[in-house]
Amino acid sequence: MKKVTLVSAVLAALCTTPAMAAQVEMYGLLDTGVKVQKIGEGDTTFSMESGQRSGSRVGVRGNEKINDTLEVGFVLEHGLDSDTGADGDDEKFFNRNSYLYVKGDYGTLKIGRTGALSGGCNGNMFAGSATPFGITWGLAGANKTMQGLESRIDNSLTYNTPKMAGFTLYAQFSNGTDGDDHTQENKAERYTALGVRYNVGKLDVRAVVDQTLANGRFDSDDKFTAGITANYKFDFARIYAAYQYAENATFSNNAGAPFRPDLDHSHAFILSARVPAGGVELMPQIAYVRASGKGDEKGQDFDRLGLTMGASYDLSKQVDLYAAATYARFGQDFKDHEKGDDAWEVMSGIRYSF
Repeated sequence: MKKVTLVSAVLAALCTTPAMAAQVEMYGLLDTGVKVQKIGEGDTTFSMESGQRSGSRVGVRGNEKINDTLEVGFVLEHGLDSDTGADGDDEKFFNRNSYLYVKGDYGTLKIGRTGALSGGCNGNMFAGSATPFGITWGLAGANKTMQGLESRIDNSLTYNTPKMAGFTLYAQFSNGTDGDDHTQENKAERYTALGVRYNVGKLDVRAVVDQTLANGRFDSDDKFTAGITANYKFDFARIYAAYQYAENATFSNNAGAPFRPDLDHSHAFILSARVPAGGVELMPQIAYVRASGKGDEKGQDFDRLGLTMGASYDLSKQVDLYAAATYARFGQDFKDHEKGDDAWEVMSGIRYSF
């Protein structure tokens, strides 16, 4: 039996099992659209894409109140390509989320596979909120400017405190990042992260530091990032600003670059907004990163400038339309493009959530 059939069977069984009748629901999202893109001297391409704005998925989640102060729940989520019906991952059954959680007066503890604090996937509290584009929207995503972001992590413990005077504290540890399931334990990458969020009224400020310990130990190649993002809702718009510092990262893929240099360090800046205009929400963004290479690129400097205008329109509570145009320039030594390229793309699509 194919995996997608097994997924459907498991989800159906979970949603109909009387023993779990407390609070169990099936949910999902389909995102399908089209994209025109050109990177450097390559050909202009036209394609149908899944998950341009949000990854298409189907999942089941449930919870049970043990008593007035204690809740236990779970999330199981499977990704798919809505344009072809293919699995989002050939190796993982629930490749997006797979965790249990315990929630009480002293906070929430998640156990299992979820998003890294610094990333933009489910469970994150930084890159996904640093800009209206999160880490999706093609070349506009924060992960094309911010470097070294982890996506999802396996075998993780994630804890956050209750909100206190506007502050929420976060801590996360994984003894095996994504893809390390079959790695010898003492060679698996360790991931650690600490975060803090301050949210009062129209102001939302978040900061995260994290470190990925190569081969499970501290050494010169361990990846480190530190970032802060803030947004404030004015009467005319919500304005976002973000900064990130990274060490020992590799320049993000699909960044309008013909190659991926190893970096000694980088500084990333993003300024963006959500601007209501009638029934449409406009999302302008300017993003810039400057970085210093190492290894074969030691002593060389790199930068990337990205300009984006996005738009979103809600047809209903479950359905929305979106579109975006992005221009990106990647260069070496902040001058000519001997080892750099321009890139541009235009995308549009529709999302349906249930």
